[in-house]
This record gives sequence, structure tokens and C-alpha cells, in this order.
Amino acid sequence: MNLHFEKVTINDLKWLNYLTIKDSQINYVESIEDSLLLQENDSSWKARAIYDNQILVGFVLYGFIDNEVWIDRYLIDQRYQGRGYGKNALKLIIEELKKTYQQPILYLSVFKENNVAINLYQKLGFEFNGQLDSKGELVMELKL
Repeated sequence: MNLHFEKVTINDLKWLNYLTIKDSQINYVESIEDSLLLQENDSSWKARAIYDNQILVGFVLYGFIDNEVWIDRYLIDQRYQGRGYGKNALKLIIEELKKTYQQPILYLSVFKENNVAINLYQKLGFEFNGQLDSKGELVMELKL
């Protein structure tokens, strides 16, 4: 596995649409198009395609919002799920955000029914902090 990230913009939407998730995951993550539009309208957000060598395997949107670092959208294409990409890419994302923003805490939110994501996040050290985000998702944090 040789994971790396590449910057993406709304102009890259055509090929990013090849990323798909399982039907059971559709309500857990906003569309890539919405993510790219958010980045276009607010430079605090950064969209990245996740590659294994030259193979597109996933997508992440993160940002520095109100003095907090957030992973807002994260997905691994359904063809690559269950192969370690989710965990390994998230480890790299955490290291990148730690280095880039040098903040003590990293945040993300998750639907309480999304047990697969919750298990992944907890394995990497995220804990629930008792808060809800603006959409009612549970907020998790990782002390860096």
C-alpha cells in the first residue's frame, strides 16, 4: 500500500464521481460534489483525493474552522473497503493535520448508527466528547 493525497477542485468532479459507497452508507456522508462546492466557497476547507499509487481509493474533506481542526467528510470507495485503506489513510490524514495545523485536538462527527466508522475512529484513539454537531451527529475528538 502506497497511500498519498492529491488536492482536488470542483473541476475534478467528473473523475471523483467514480468513487462509490455501499447503499447502507449513503446517508452517512455528504456527496463529493457538495464537499467540493463547500471548498470553493470557503477556503478553510481542503478536499483531497486518496490514492494508492495511481489508483483512486477515497476522498476526504478537512478544515480549520473556528480555531478547530475537523475531518468533515471521509470515504473509501466500496471496492476498496475491508482492505485496510480506511484505517491506513486515516492515520496519514491525522499525521498531516497534526503537522499542518499544530492543534491539540482533532474533531470529527459521526451518526450514532454508523458502527463501522465509530469502531475505526475508536481504534485510532478518537473518543466521544458528549457534544452534537449542527446536524445532530455525535462529535468525537482525538487528543494529539
